Amino acid sequence: MLRVHRTFSVNSDLKFTVMERPVIGSVLVLDRDGDDAELVHLAANRAAAEEWLTRHGYPRAVLREITADAEAADRVEGRAAA
Repeated sequence: MLRVHRTFSVNSDLKFTVMERPVIGSVLVLDRDGDDAELVHLAANRAAAEEWLTRHGYPRAVLREITADAEAADRVEGRAAA
């Protein structure tokens, strides 16, 4: 397995846009808990996330389900998709 990580300076001219939000019920697979956690996979549901984890090496992974409450909070805080 080969993992490639790219980072970009906040001063970069690159522009990133969220085109689509994950649907309610999908599950974020994060590499660890905490504010510095990184998204490593987006699964359709919890069962798919757990199955994905059996094939990948993230022993400290955290699963976070997308709920209607989380989506509503993102919209209120201005984090809605473009």
